[in-house]
Amino acid sequence: MQGRLELLRRRRKTGNPELHPLHPLLRLERRLGTSVDTTWASVDTLSQNIPEDMGRMKAHTAHIDQEIADLRTELSNFWHHGTVPSSSSAPPPMTQSFSVFQEN
Repeated sequence: MQGRLELLRRRRKTGNPELHPLHPLLRLERRLGTSVDTTWASVDTLSQNIPEDMGRMKAHTAHIDQEIADLRTELSNFWHHGTVPSSSSAPPPMTQSFSVFQEN
């Protein structure tokens, strides 16, 4: 027991952190502190970039919504008129396609 106490006293006197009896815990505490700092830095970075990304997403969503509206209009025209006026290579109207089946 005397030898162990003497060893602990020597470690404290030298000031070398690796010789400190709690060195593994101190090292872990430093790592945790670094990890927490890194995490908060990541949170700060995300909080700065998210509004910008959200703006891009809203613009992209608006673009997709417009494309869907255009497709709905085109499909509605197709169903009402049988042709797609904006397409030069449109298939024949549905009435012509069905007439082939009616003849047979």
